[in-house]
Amino acid sequence: MPRKVRSLYDVLIKTNVQEDQCTYFLLWLLQKMPSSYLLEILNSSGLDIVSVADYFDFIVQYPLYNPENSKDRRVDAIIEFLENKFVILETKKFSNNFDKAQFLDEIKGAQKEFNKENIWALFLSGDKEIPAELAEIKKKLQGKIGFLSWKTILRFLNEKKESLTRDYEIIINEFLIFANHLKIGKEMDMTNDDFAKFLEAYPIVWKFEDIALERLNEYLDRLKEIIIIECEELVNVNKDEDVDKFPCIYQGFDIDDSHIDNNSGYLFVDLLYGRIGILLTGYQNIKEKNKFTGIWDKKYKSKYKDDSDLCAFTWDGENDLFKLISGTTGKIFNPTQLSTFDEAFYWGYSYHLDLNKLNQYLDEIPKAFKKLIDYFFE
Repeated sequence: MPRKVRSLYDVLIKTNVQEDQCTYFLLWLLQKMPSSYLLEILNSSGLDIVSVADYFDFIVQYPLYNPENSKDRRVDAIIEFLENKFVILETKKFSNNFDKAQFLDEIKGAQKEFNKENIWALFLSGDKEIPAELAEIKKKLQGKIGFLSWKTILRFLNEKKESLTRDYEIIINEFLIFANHLKIGKEMDMTNDDFAKFLEAYPIVWKFEDIALERLNEYLDRLKEIIIIECEELVNVNKDEDVDKFPCIYQGFDIDDSHIDNNSGYLFVDLLYGRIGILLTGYQNIKEKNKFTGIWDKKYKSKYKDDSDLCAFTWDGENDLFKLISGTTGKIFNPTQLSTFDEAFYWGYSYHLDLNKLNQYLDEIPKAFKKLIDYFFE
C-alpha cells in the first residue's frame, strides 16, 4: 500500500527492506532541510527542474498502472515538489541492477496518471557511472531523466552539513552513520584475482577461524595481565568492553587520573590492517568530546607532538576497528576541530603485527602503556 513517511519510526520500524530504509531516510532528511538543497540534487542529476516549493511531499511504494504491460509497478517513491509536478524515484542499493523494462513501465504509468509534462524520473544507485541503457533513455528524454550515485549523495550531505546549523548537522550525521552501517555508497567491486584468492583461502579460514580466535584471546589475556602489573594498579580492566571477534579484538581499560572514567584506554589487535597497539581515549561521544575541548590544547597536544612515535586514531564503525589517521604524527592539531574525529579520537602506539615478535610484545607493549600513562597523566 502507498504511504507517507512521517517519522523515523516509519523509516526504521515499519520498513524491513534495507534499500527502502535508506531511501525513505534520505527523503525524510531532505524534507527537513532547506528546499534549495533538493533542487540542487535534482539539477545535479540532469533534471531540468527550475524551482521547488518550500515544502515538498513524498509517497513511498506508489503503484503505477501501465496498460501496455497490464501490470502494476510499485515505484520506490514519488516526490511532489510543486503542485502537480512529480519526480518518480527508483533506487538500487548496489551497482549493475538497472532494470530498463521496469524503469520505462514506471515512467509510462506515471505519465498516464499525472500527465506527461508533469513527470520527471530519477534513478539512484550504487553505480559509479550512469548505466548504459539508462544513458540511452536519458539522451532521448533530455532533462526528464536523472541519475545519481549513492556516493554522490553522501558527498553532497557531508559538504552541506558544514554550512548548516547544529540541528541539521545532527540529523545528517545520523543518516550518514546509518548509510555507512548498510554499506550504502561503498565500493563493492571485486576483481577476478581477488575472487580467486578469496575462494582459495576460504576453506582455511572456515577450518581454523575459531581456533585462531581462541589463541589470540589467550595471548591478549596474558598481555593485559602484564599491563596491569606493569602499571602498578593505575589501570583496571573494564569487563564490559572486552570484544573477542574478528577483525579487531580489543580490551578496554579504566585509568586513574584520566579525564574519562570508563574505557580511558585500549589494547587492540587489528587483523584487517595487521596492527597491535595501545591507545588512550580522547572521547567517544558528544558529552566526552565537549569535556575534551580545551584539555587537549592545554595539557596534551605539545606532548603528543614531541613524541614522533605517537599516532592518532578514530573509530571505523563500518569495519568495527580503530582506524589509524595518517599524517598526524609529530603534528600539533585539535581533533575536536577536524571532521575526521567527529565521532571519536584516540592516540597511542601502534606496531606492525609480527608473529615472530609475540614474546617481544609481552615486554614492549606493557612498558609503552606505562610510559603513556606517566607522560600524559602525571
